[in-house]
Amino acid sequence: MGAKTSSNIQKQVLMVGLSGSGKTHFLYETYAFTGNSKDRETRGFNYELLDTEKGKIGVWDIGGNEIMREHWCYFYQNVEFSGVIFMVDASSEESLKNMSESTSH
Repeated sequence: MGAKTSSNIQKQVLMVGLSGSGKTHFLYETYAFTGNSKDRETRGFNYELLDTEKGKIGVWDIGGNEIMREHWCYFYQNVEFSGVIFMVDASSEESLKNMSESTSH
């Protein structure tokens, strides 16, 4: 993980996007450095608390399948988030179309 800190500042970040957009890979391979990236669909959610120089960041990686997308709104209601990461597979025209359709509801 990142540098240890004595700061108690904790921020929460929500990471959402369609299934297969790379949310879990981004979290585990880029930030958590655990090598725990999965090649399978996230069922439910993953949560990692990352230590940074400025404090701790809790990252909620929410599954992007059709069933989980119906429940995204419940995550917004229960946690005060400092930011949202919205992942999209921009290399897939079908993914972009599906993303547009799923966010227009």
